[in-house]
Amino acid sequence: MTATPTARVAVTGCHGYVGGHLVEKLRAAGHDVVGIDHRPQGDVPVPQFARMELADPVAVETCAKAIEGCTAVFHLASRQPFSWDLHPFVRGNVMRTAHLLEAMRVAKVPRLIHSSTVAVYGRPETLPLRENTPLHPENPYEVTKAQAESLAGLYASKAGLNVAILRYPSVYGGRARFGAMYTFIDATLRGAPIRLFAKGTARRDLVHVFDVVAANLLALQHAQAQPVATYNIASGQAPMSHELVELIFDVLGQKTTVEMAEDPNWRSQDLVVDIGRARTELGFTPMPLAEGIAELGAAVRQERK
Repeated sequence: MTATPTARVAVTGCHGYVGGHLVEKLRAAGHDVVGIDHRPQGDVPVPQFARMELADPVAVETCAKAIEGCTAVFHLASRQPFSWDLHPFVRGNVMRTAHLLEAMRVAKVPRLIHSSTVAVYGRPETLPLRENTPLHPENPYEVTKAQAESLAGLYASKAGLNVAILRYPSVYGGRARFGAMYTFIDATLRGAPIRLFAKGTARRDLVHVFDVVAANLLALQHAQAQPVATYNIASGQAPMSHELVELIFDVLGQKTTVEMAEDPNWRSQDLVVDIGRARTELGFTPMPLAEGIAELGAAVRQERK
């Protein structure tokens, strides 16, 4: 399925971090974009905006009307992993997805590009993570994100949807004020100490928001043969944390103090992600890590002028 420059598409979570970047790129490429979010218009305006909470049952009918005539939906609306309270995750990840899928069936929208997370793998026994690595979710966020994937697969088999599932690690980049990359860059530019656990040996793949957006656009253009295709979308680089910090120092041309810390509650988990399938099937080519650091560093510096 190949998108045309004038394709009508919808983006759920359009006022979120990744959603805002995606809307900008879609509109710049000439697409007719419908935005769906429970929040009011934000910094990235969407002319065709439908404000609704997808977790509410009444949203099925409202959403179906909003996405009528769309060739695809990018589903980014989700509950982020900031608590252990189960109910918000069921609403934010499972019910939103279920109601969107039903709305797509009613409106006869054929294509879903579903944003998921490598967190669904849990704590795997072997690395790197591949798309066929068994899923072992361990907390409400991971469980409900895995359930959302299952629902998308169900509608692919029973309702004829064509589904691309994109799994990301932590996303960083301009406008993001969270995550390890921002924390390290912010501390470096302020001259504040950086604390590293596990003697700086922990390895974690991170992905730049521009690469996430690029992967979504590639998935839209990809002529997918099978009903469901799953792709890991990451940088393909997983330096140890002390190596990442040294690279940040080199790219920014500044240094700060690095402290090795111990925390009995800190759970060490290496995160190494294989992106071979996305490279081969989608043509996905992530930016070098140094380029991503430079982009975020420049954005943070610009904010402080």
